[in-house]
Amino acid sequence: MGKKMGKEFRVVNINEVEEILPNPKLRIRRLVSRKNVGSDKLTLGIGYSEPGGPAFEWSYAENDEAYYMLKGKIMIYYNDKKVELREGQAAFFPAGIKYRIVNSGTEKAIVIYALAPPPLDH
Repeated sequence: MGKKMGKEFRVVNINEVEEILPNPKLRIRRLVSRKNVGSDKLTLGIGYSEPGGPAFEWSYAENDEAYYMLKGKIMIYYNDKKVELREGQAAFFPAGIKYRIVNSGTEKAIVIYALAPPPLDH
């Protein structure tokens, strides 16, 4: 059985974090998570979305989530509403909300996101 990772100060290099590819137009890297640094309080990651993608639904029953739009823009669809999130803006998603995002721009969108507490599979 592997050694349990303890909590300690860590610097995480983005190039050393596994890339998750939910679909061809979306790439995600979890920089701070339960799996890579032992955090049981939050997950912090970065997502890259190509124009036109993705368009699938997300929801975390027990986790609040926040997005910070670093570059580009995305359209967020939730509760029969839509909101465009632009560079320099942040969005808060309370636990249980179902939403989907689409890159509504013509360039790659880059989003920094945080989840608290982290989902068990992160």
